[in-house]
Amino acid sequence: MRKLLNRKRKSDPTIDNSEDGQVAWIIEERIAHAVYRYAEDNEFLRGREHVDTRLLTEIQGSVSRLEVGDVTHNEWENAVITSMQIWNELVKNRGGTVSLNLDRKGISYSTPQAI
Repeated sequence: MRKLLNRKRKSDPTIDNSEDGQVAWIIEERIAHAVYRYAEDNEFLRGREHVDTRLLTEIQGSVSRLEVGDVTHNEWENAVITSMQIWNELVKNRGGTVSLNLDRKGISYSTPQAI
């Protein structure tokens, strides 16, 4: 994600490699796969407010030595639920716009614009 947003920290090679580089990319992919697999097995979390502790523990274990290692189960749970709500809207509406606000640590969805 940092690469896509042009926010890589090249000034510190250790951080660039572990937090912004290939290692981080692999961990992101692992988490995305775990969340998607979990959601797929649970009706894409439609109407859900909570996820299993096992998934949250798996995520925290994956990131324990990274910058986001101090993110709590509640914060991960909110991220998973919110991301799946947005996923469901994207599927239902066959597209749309996903916006990130990095300052407020927020993400939102808006329906596709008519042409």
